[in-house]
Order: sequence, then C-alpha cells, then structure tokens
Amino acid sequence: MRKTLIIFFLISSNCFAGIKDSKKSIQEKTSEVKQLKQVESLFKRELKQNEIVKLKTICFKIGHPVVQILTKVMKDQAFPDQSRWQATFILGQLMGKKASSYIAKFAYHPEWIMRVASLKALTALNEKKYSKIFQEKLTDRSQIVRTQALDSISKLELTSLAPEVLKMIYDKSNYVETKNTLKRTQIIGQAIRTLGNLKYQKVAPVFANLMQKPHYRDLIDDFEYSLERITGRVSPDSSIKDRQKFWKTVL
Repeated sequence: MRKTLIIFFLISSNCFAGIKDSKKSIQEKTSEVKQLKQVESLFKRELKQNEIVKLKTICFKIGHPVVQILTKVMKDQAFPDQSRWQATFILGQLMGKKASSYIAKFAYHPEWIMRVASLKALTALNEKKYSKIFQEKLTDRSQIVRTQALDSISKLELTSLAPEVLKMIYDKSNYVETKNTLKRTQIIGQAIRTLGNLKYQKVAPVFANLMQKPHYRDLIDDFEYSLERITGRVSPDSSIKDRQKFWKTVL
C-alpha cells in the first residue's frame, strides 16, 4: 500500500510539473509574439535615435525568431528606408556570416539605398569572398553606390581589385559634362586614395608625373596621400612646388 502511494505521488508530481512547464512555455511564446509585433510596429515608422537603440535591444533579446521580421522589412517598400537600412545591419549582427548570402542579394536591389546597405553590411562582416560584387558595384549606375564600393574595397584590402579601381579614373560616368568639357567628380579623388590604400605600386610613377601638371592641381592632395601610402615616404610640408619636386625626385 505504501509503495503504491509513493508511485502515485511521483506520477502526480510529474504531471503537475508538466502542466506548470506547459503554462510557462505558453507564456513565453505569448511574450515573444507580443515582442515580434512590437518590433514590426517600430519598423513601420521613422525612429529617433533612442528608439533605434530600443529596437535593436528588443531584436537581440528575441534572437533568431526576429529574423522573419527583419527579412520582411528589407524586402517590403512599405517600410521607411531608415527601417530597411537598420534591418539589414541588425540581421548581419544577429546572424553573422550566416546571413551574408541573403544580404549579398540586395547588392542588386533596384533601390540604391539597399545596394549601399548590402555593401556596408558585407564589409562589416569582413566578407572578402564577395569581391566580385564589390568589383561590379564600381560601375553601378549610382555614384553613391560606387563610392561605397570603393570604401569597402579599401577597408577589406581587396588588392586584387586595384586594376578595376584604376579604370574608374578614366570612366566617363565619374565625370559631369559642363560647357562641352568633362569635369571630375569627387569619386576620382577617392579612387586615387583607394589605390594608395591598396598599395598599388604600378600607379606611383604615373601619379608623381600627373601631379606636376596644372590640369591636375586639384588632385595634388589625393595623389600625395596615395604616394605616401605606396612608398612610405612623406613629402615636405611646404609649397606645392616643393612637394612636386620631392615626388619627381623620389620616383
């Protein structure tokens, strides 16, 4: 009789524990659903900085279940650009390189802001294996995207892409036409500096020669930055003439 009572007590205890755990699981699930709805609601409006911090905190607290919301926001034009931008980076921070292949698809998105977000997120994830995408984006129809591609190539030190970066200096899409003449845009200077960051030796004598010419006077600082990075030498902090002479002597 005593043995029977003990068995009955153990079975009853397990049942009650199961019911308790089940209730806890339902409560947790309900809480998660509420948080997911809150996240989606926040994404639907323009957020202030403190609200963005709150949004990120909630997303990281929820963890993987929030991925469905993040991918939805990235794809849906109904959400503000700021939200789609934030969703891209939160996805990368949450999933790490597991999200790279999905984020990489947005490098070809119709909207330039999502293409930029994709490149920046891949850069933050140190994804050098997507060098082909960074190369292709050097000729993107948006100058903002091309600028980001240069920044990414520089930060990831994608030295193999140096010849492609050099082509940008001669690409007419990086110039604007004024009074039947082509005027350089700022991206030319950035391309020159990127070549320096990549330490592309082949351009050193070319840059040293070009900086002697009046036509390239506006690019002297960019040429010098690049030459200093490539050679490890520093020109005198003096007149433009002295700086030109210095590099002519060095190279």
